[in-house]
Amino acid sequence: MIVWLASYPRSGNTYFRILLKQLFDMNTSTAYVGNDFTAFEVGKELVGHVAEEWTIEEMASQSQCHIVKTHRRASDNYPAIYLHRDGRDSIVSYARKKANEGSSYREALKKLITTSTSSTGTWGQNVLHWLNRNPENTIFVSYEDLITRPEEVIEQTLNQLQLDMPFPRNRRSAPTFEELQTVNNLFFRRGTVGSHKNEMPDDLHDLFWQQPEHSEAMRLLGYAR
Repeated sequence: MIVWLASYPRSGNTYFRILLKQLFDMNTSTAYVGNDFTAFEVGKELVGHVAEEWTIEEMASQSQCHIVKTHRRASDNYPAIYLHRDGRDSIVSYARKKANEGSSYREALKKLITTSTSSTGTWGQNVLHWLNRNPENTIFVSYEDLITRPEEVIEQTLNQLQLDMPFPRNRRSAPTFEELQTVNNLFFRRGTVGSHKNEMPDDLHDLFWQQPEHSEAMRLLGYAR
């Protein structure tokens, strides 16, 4: 059995995986075989990364539950947890990461606002894809709730999955953002809500809202301009 742990990049996916590992000792894998760069950036042990020895199809046919990270738009009907965040904050954070890898921040930001990739899509396209899936087996979790009430949100999400398996709690608490910054302060950059307010220039903020898929996704998720 597969449960997708899906999101647009920089929307809380890694933090969710860390919480699963630290609170419930639950490992996760990735749809990107051999390329879970996040696990290498923050540490496989912290994020609970395991390299799967099976294909997606093989994992789906097993009784064991495999929680699999993806940023892609999945066309199947496997159960999914979808993490969403204010699109402006996701794009700003993603652009900063790309800028750290060599491109200019403004160039990266404008490209992410306007350009779709084949598997992930733009932020709005990604959100709309998952919103259009079967609502009976897709659980939506907001980044804003996750960072405010991490332990409660994780427990609620696991209960909503209705898997026939126990979820014993570790004695650990959710790691603080300050603790995560000591691991990698470029990856765990700000961890705040509303970071776009002083990081997205006015003209690019207007450009964001001019994209129909962004404005529609923001409306459906309840994020106001």
